Amino acid sequence: MIPGGIDCDIHPTLPGLRSLFPYLAEHWRDIFDQCGMHELVSNNYPPGAPLSLRPDWRPESGPPAQLAHIRSHVLDPWETRAGICNCLYGVQLLFDEHMAAAIAGAMNEWMARELLDREPRLRASIVVPMQNPELAVEEIERWADDVRFVQVLVLVMGDMPLGRRFYWPIYAATEKHGLPIGIHAGSAYHRAGGERASAGHHGMDRLGPPAVRHRLSALGLRRSRALPAGTAECRANGSVVLRQRPELLPHGLNAGRRAVR
Repeated sequence: MIPGGIDCDIHPTLPGLRSLFPYLAEHWRDIFDQCGMHELVSNNYPPGAPLSLRPDWRPESGPPAQLAHIRSHVLDPWETRAGICNCLYGVQLLFDEHMAAAIAGAMNEWMARELLDREPRLRASIVVPMQNPELAVEEIERWADDVRFVQVLVLVMGDMPLGRRFYWPIYAATEKHGLPIGIHAGSAYHRAGGERASAGHHGMDRLGPPAVRHRLSALGLRRSRALPAGTAECRANGSVVLRQRPELLPHGLNAGRRAVR
């Protein structure tokens, strides 16, 4: 990290589902209580996994990556000018699109009130329910005028390749408001994973060097462009940001890297 730089991928930890209750409608609070829903922690970043957190940054008690930890571990030591929060709670795991929209909206409200309002150096990605583009667009419209939300967060592995026409309304909304699409490692875990998975079923859930050949199918990448299949036609002026793993753009697509701004 360069002093005075920008950290583009901070992962704040949601303390728990109940921390969203102040930002949820009474209907959803009742549903979660009646159904006994606890947490939506996925395998993207299991809180107890060694790879999810540096050992020396793991607190003795309570969840990691709270605001105090972000300040002491990321912002202050490196004199970080700004940090972008990408909250990877399990919105993508839900099959009910309306429940996903409710939780995504509450997560964005939680980030705004608990993080952005309290720390001026922080920015955030808009969490959207990719299960329903219409509801996702509503969430983008809700936060687009808040300049602290600087992009729309999308996981690389969904139920369909990201370039499918189904998602085009989301990309049109991001282009309308000048918001990049931040594609981050992660999965909805609705498909079989592993290196032996069929490329037609989107390959591996976690991104790793052996999975590059599957990522071509997962993103719908073609040798002629470095954007998800079909998206180049609908996003002439849009921006895509690839988080964490540069191998999302495999060897041979170097010329296409210039298309991803």
